[in-house]
Amino acid sequence: MKTHDVIIVGGGLSGLSLAYYLEQNAINYKLLEGRSRLGGRVFTITKNGFPFEMGATWFGEKHKRLMALVKDLKIGYKPQVNGEKALVDQRPFGSVGFINIPSSEETTYKFTKGSFSLIEALSEKIPALKIQLNCKVNSIKQQSEYIEVNSDSESFCAKQVIVCLPPNLSQSINFQPALKTSFKNTLHQTHTWMGNSVKIAIAYENDFWSNDGFTGTIFSNQQSIQELYQHYNKSGYGLVGFINQKFNNLSVINLKEKAIKQLVEYFGEAAKDYKEISILNWHNERLTTSKHNQNLIPHQTNGAKSLREPEWKNNLWFGASETAKENPGYMNGAVVRAEELAKLLLKKIKA
Repeated sequence: MKTHDVIIVGGGLSGLSLAYYLEQNAINYKLLEGRSRLGGRVFTITKNGFPFEMGATWFGEKHKRLMALVKDLKIGYKPQVNGEKALVDQRPFGSVGFINIPSSEETTYKFTKGSFSLIEALSEKIPALKIQLNCKVNSIKQQSEYIEVNSDSESFCAKQVIVCLPPNLSQSINFQPALKTSFKNTLHQTHTWMGNSVKIAIAYENDFWSNDGFTGTIFSNQQSIQELYQHYNKSGYGLVGFINQKFNNLSVINLKEKAIKQLVEYFGEAAKDYKEISILNWHNERLTTSKHNQNLIPHQTNGAKSLREPEWKNNLWFGASETAKENPGYMNGAVVRAEELAKLLLKKIKA
């Protein structure tokens, strides 16, 4: 087995950002990803030129490290246009009506060509030989001189191992020797951002819903669509948002039917004439989340200091977004943690 300075487990935004920073500093590393694609919870499905955002979508000026990375990579982004008012559906406990959106609301942004353009830009900076897809890690073993990382088909070894999987999901790996009980409990109780979410994106020929300051922003606590926002590019118009989590157990077909029925109630028969519709239930993504995640409070234990403390004599680290001190559980948190780990590793390796 060839020995690397660093093995990164997980090719989501945190793992890929870490690889990008290590590449800039000529560190010998290998990135292992269980899926056939990179990006993890950053996932855009492009159909007929229209980006259907199935994962992380929005960010803001306060996300300074992410913004700096986006600018360094020269990735296009634009403001999210929410309009002057939102449609709020309070049924069955109230009515359907409009509320004004405060003009002082902080501007949020989204990527011009979809969030996955960030993943593509990062991966283009990393040699293909340093990334291995379809490589789900099942055990990590501490040996006398190195750490052994094993998948079903191959083994790797490194001086340092960074696990960039969501902490709760990291329990699927067999660590030898076992992690401290207190640390395992923290991993178990750390909520996975996006793990409970069901994303929906619908493309239309035109924005028939726009009217008098309303651009498609919808909120509802009880109906199938919980949040919805306008999304558009040169290829057409769309609405992107979240399904209410109480409908998580419905099939994609049933969710589509309920969502379109809800939009018909708001906008009439034009809502039936969609070009494409995509729904992704992250609850079913076993390489992102675990069943236990459904029992946790959103962002529970995210950012806990213990998640950033190394194990195995400072040779095993955890680096997903949920471990970040700043904005844990968001895209910015993933970049913040990657930068922090890159500095620690660079200092340790070159000491």
